[in-house]
Amino acid sequence: MRHLYPGTLYLALAATLPASLLPTAYAAEDQLSLEEIVVTAQKREQSLQDVPIAIQALGADILEQNSVTSISDIGNLTPGLSICNSIQDGAEIAIRGIGTAVLGLGFDQSVPLYLDGVYLGRGFDLIGDLMDIQQIEVLKGPQGTLFGRNAAAGAVNVTTQSPQEDFAGSIRAGIGEKNLRKLQGTLNIPINEQLALRANAAVRQRDGWQKNLDGGDPLYEQDHQSGRVKLLWSINDDTSVEFTTDYSKFDDTQGGYLLTQASSGIPTQDLDDKSAPSTTRLSDGSVVDPAVERTANGYAAKVLWDINEDLTLTAISSYRTFELDMFVGTGALTPDVLDLSPGPVFPFDNLSVLVDQIEMETDEYSQEFRLNGVTNNWDWFVGINFFKSEAEQIETFALPGIAVLTGPPLLGTYGDDRQGSKIDTESFGIFGDVIWHITDRLNASFGLRYSYDEKEVTYFRVPQRLNLLFATVPDDFANGITQDKADWDDVSGRIVLDYQLTEETMVFAGITMGYKSGGFGTTTGPTTAAAGGAFDPFDKETTTSFETGLKAKLLDNRMHLNASVFYTHFEDYQLQIADLTQPATALDLSAPEATSHGVDIEISFAMTERITLGLISGYLETEYAKDVEDNNGVVAIPEGQDLLRAPRWTTTATFDYTLPIDIGQIRFNATYTYRTSQRLTNSTTESLTSATITATGGDPGFSFSENDLESGSYGLLNARLSFMTADERWEIAAWGTNLTDKAYRDDDSLAVSNALLGAIGGFIGTPNSAFAVAPYTRNEPRMWGIDVTYNF
Repeated sequence: MRHLYPGTLYLALAATLPASLLPTAYAAEDQLSLEEIVVTAQKREQSLQDVPIAIQALGADILEQNSVTSISDIGNLTPGLSICNSIQDGAEIAIRGIGTAVLGLGFDQSVPLYLDGVYLGRGFDLIGDLMDIQQIEVLKGPQGTLFGRNAAAGAVNVTTQSPQEDFAGSIRAGIGEKNLRKLQGTLNIPINEQLALRANAAVRQRDGWQKNLDGGDPLYEQDHQSGRVKLLWSINDDTSVEFTTDYSKFDDTQGGYLLTQASSGIPTQDLDDKSAPSTTRLSDGSVVDPAVERTANGYAAKVLWDINEDLTLTAISSYRTFELDMFVGTGALTPDVLDLSPGPVFPFDNLSVLVDQIEMETDEYSQEFRLNGVTNNWDWFVGINFFKSEAEQIETFALPGIAVLTGPPLLGTYGDDRQGSKIDTESFGIFGDVIWHITDRLNASFGLRYSYDEKEVTYFRVPQRLNLLFATVPDDFANGITQDKADWDDVSGRIVLDYQLTEETMVFAGITMGYKSGGFGTTTGPTTAAAGGAFDPFDKETTTSFETGLKAKLLDNRMHLNASVFYTHFEDYQLQIADLTQPATALDLSAPEATSHGVDIEISFAMTERITLGLISGYLETEYAKDVEDNNGVVAIPEGQDLLRAPRWTTTATFDYTLPIDIGQIRFNATYTYRTSQRLTNSTTESLTSATITATGGDPGFSFSENDLESGSYGLLNARLSFMTADERWEIAAWGTNLTDKAYRDDDSLAVSNALLGAIGGFIGTPNSAFAVAPYTRNEPRMWGIDVTYNF
C-alpha cells in the first residue's frame, strides 16, 4: 500500500484549500464576520476555534438546508465519517475507517452516539427523525476521557433544543416524491418563572421507492412517528432539573438486494435499477410482509447545580428501551428460474431456502455524575458513570427444503429452528480531565480514565426438524442453556498541548488512548451451534492516536481554517468476516494490528454579506498491519488490505446565497459531496471465488474483482431554495437530495454461495442446485419535496 507521511500530506493538500460546512456570516459594526460556534465536546462550553480536537459541528441550519432527517444522512456531510443506512442492519458508524460493521448483540460500537449526554447502546438510528436539534458534534479520534464508554475511534454527540423563556412554536407541513407526507410541530411554553415546557411531534409517511418484484408492498416504505417532551425546572438561580421523555416508532419495509452478478441462467441487474426481489419469499410462492418495526423510548433527568462560582455538579440519569421485529429472507438469492423439485410432488418453484424472523428487545440504564471546577490556572472536571443493559434476540427460522427430508409439517411454516441469545452488560468508569493554563498562550490538557466492563451471555437452541440435517449439534445447545461470563478493564488517557501563535491562530499536538470492551459473538444461523466455541469471548480493543493541527481565523474573521494530521494504531481490532463454508454464519475475529492515518482540512469563507462558501476535504489511508487468521490458522484477511468504509478522498463543498427583498428574503443553498470508493466487506476475491466454485460444483459463470467488494466512487448534490417573509413567520421551501440520481453500493450481503442449498440439492439428486450471486443494497435515489413552515 502506498503511504504518505504528514509533511507530504500537508504539501499535497495545501493547494486544494479544503474546508468546512459553513457557520453563518453576519455584519457586526460594519465588519463582515463569521459567527462563533460554541461546542461542548470537552464537557465545557468553548468556541470551536479554541478546542484542540478535530471536531465538526452541524447546527440546526445546516441540517435544515440539507434536508437531514436521519443519522445516516450526516455521513455525507462530514468527511471522515461514514454511516451505512441499511434498514436490515441498522446504522453502522465509522470514523476515519474505524467502526463496528458486525452482527449480533455481543459487540459494542467503536463510535458511540450520545443524545443529550446519554450513551445509546442500541437503536441510535431512531432519534425522532432528528427534529428540533440544536447541534450535532462529530468528534474524530479516541474520546475515552471525555465520553462515557467505548469511544475508541470517535463520538457523535447530538444535542436537542431545551425549553426557552419565551412562548414560541412552529408548524411545518410537507409533501414530496413517492407520495411523501410529513407534519411536524414544536411548542415552547414558559409556564411560570420556574417551569418551562418544550414539546414536539412529527409524522412522516412515504411510499417505497423500490418496486417489489415478488409482489406485495414496495420496498423502502416509511411510516415514522416520533415525539419529545422536555420540562425545565429552575429551582433557584443555582439549580435546575431538565426532564426528558422521547418516543419513536418506525414501521418501514426492507430494501431488496440487487443481483449485480449471478451464476449462469440467473438474471442480473444494474445498480441504477429501482426494483428488486423481496427478501422474504416462501416456498409456496407467498411473500412474507417485509416490514421492519422499530420502537424506542427514552426517559432522562439532567440536574445542574452551581455549588458556587467555581464548582458545578452535573448528574444525568436515563432509562431507554428499544424493540425490533423483522423478517430476513433469501428470496433475492432464489429467483424464479431456480427449481429444485425432483418431481411434481414437491412444488419447489420460487423456493426461499431460509426465512428468519428476528425479535430484539433491549433495556438500558445509565447514571453519570460530573463535577466541573475552575481554580486559578486550572479548568477541570472529574466524573463517574455506570451503564447497564439487557439485550435479547430471538430468531426463528423456516427452512422449506427440510420438508424433503422430514415430511410434514407443510412448507412455509416456522419453527424449523429457534435460537436465542442474551447479553447482560454492566459497565463502570471513573474519569477526569484538566486544562492547565500554563501561560496566556500555552495550555496543557491531561485526561485519565479507568474502565471496567462485564458481560454475561446466555444462549438456547431448539433445532426441531433440523436434527436430521445437522446431527452434530451438541445436546447442551439442543436441549439446554449455556452461559458464559467475562470481564475487561483498561486505563486510558490523553495529553494535548495547544499554543496561541497569535490572537487568531492556535496550534495543537497530542497523544490520546482509546478502549472498547470485549464481548461475545452471538451471530446465529442454522449451523451456528455446530460450529463449537462460537461463543468464546473476544478481547478488548485498544487505540493509540497521535494528532497535530491548527485552527485559525483569517481575513478579519471572514475565514476559518482548521487542519489536522493524525496517525492511529489499533490492537486487537474487532471484526467479523463471513464464514463461506457455513451459511448464515460469521466468524468473530481480532486483527492483531490495524492503522489509520491521514489529513483533515476545513475552511469557511464569508465572501460577501450574501455569499458564504465552505469546503471540507480529507485524505485517509487505512490497513490491516498484519495478517488476520481465522480459528484454524488460515489467513482470512491479508496484511495491507484496507479497512471497511474508509474512502481515500472525501470532499464536501457548500454554497449559500441570501437575497433580501422588500417582502422578505430568498435563500439558496447547495451542497456537493464526493467520495472515492470504499471497501464494504472483509472478504477477499480469492476466498469468494473459491467458495463459489466449491458450492456450485463447477464454474459459476463469473469471477470476483475488487470492484465487487467496494461501493464505487460517487458524488451527491443536495439543494434547497426558500422564501421567508420579512416578519420571519412564514417560509416556503423546495428541496432536493441526490439531484443527479447517482446510484452506488451502500451495503452488501456477501452470502455469495449457498452451501446449504447445495447440500440439499445433492441429497435429492440435483448436485448443481447451488448457485452464486453478488447481492447489494443501493442508496436512496433522487428525492424532492416542498415544505411550508409557520412560526409563532
